[in-house]
Amino acid sequence: MTYLAAIALVVLGIYAVGRVVFRRTLRAIEAHPDYKARKALVDDSYAAEESVIEEADWFGTTGLSDDDERELPKYLRREFGELLIEEGSLKASDLKYIGAFEEPDGTIHYWSVPTSDGVPTYAYIELARSQICTGWGNREPPGHNVPE
Repeated sequence: MTYLAAIALVVLGIYAVGRVVFRRTLRAIEAHPDYKARKALVDDSYAAEESVIEEADWFGTTGLSDDDERELPKYLRREFGELLIEEGSLKASDLKYIGAFEEPDGTIHYWSVPTSDGVPTYAYIELARSQICTGWGNREPPGHNVPE
């Protein structure tokens, strides 16, 4: 057997053993009661996301489609690791619509997002070249000295 063939066999063996160990670890995690409980909570939350119709005073006032408006709070909860059914999770009514602004990238709609640390945080929906991009962070609307 050549030196390269021996190395290839060792690498192949390590790969095969690694797959077995990974699969066993994954099955152990999936069988753990804490994992099962959290997975059930997430599944319930996703079902609630589809069945609950949230209310917010800005729905229907932005010029965006109803689907786009209603997706924003769902998107933010996914980004924040929150579940709709959890106490204190972000709700559509917690967001404050600031307005739509023409920027070099296109029309951008902004919302103020409440934070526990008081740092101004904004969510946005960007309409550019027939595409919609949703995001959040420290990107600020023009003239962002908007009263909360």
